[in-house]
Amino acid sequence: MAARTEVPVIVVRGEPDRAATGVVTAAVHGTSDLDWLLIAAAEAHVRNASLRLLSVSNVLTYVGRFTTMLDSVGEITEEKVHETAAMADRIRKSYPGLTVTHDVETGTSVPGILVEATSITDLLVMGARRRVIGGGSALGRVAHALLHHGHCPVQIVPPGYAATDDDGS
Repeated sequence: MAARTEVPVIVVRGEPDRAATGVVTAAVHGTSDLDWLLIAAAEAHVRNASLRLLSVSNVLTYVGRFTTMLDSVGEITEEKVHETAAMADRIRKSYPGLTVTHDVETGTSVPGILVEATSITDLLVMGARRRVIGGGSALGRVAHALLHHGHCPVQIVPPGYAATDDDGS
């Protein structure tokens, strides 16, 4: 269902008696995520929680694509920090009372870092990246890992789906 949905869906998983953290985490891939990040902001707002934008900079992504010096990887990560901060500012304008933080973590496993993040959040929200396999679409490896190994509920927002609530509440 999560692979084929046309509306956001929350897959409930994790321990049922887990203590609330007061945090909703959004797994940010890039600037094109801003539309669905407003859905994550609405979830945080409804839950009276803060919103954490978490972007993962995978240092192995650029190996072999072009000649990369260690400084280049740092520059790429710094660019992600600025992009994520700009998205956080945009969300704060739409939800002025919402506490929004942003982090960029560097590592070699995007799914691993995000699964670890689910242990300290009440809900992880992510935009789905779909790929076509055989006769239908399938979720990408990151969504698949979160749905199977996450410690909290995971909300999948399908590609192209955007928040329609214009009043920021």
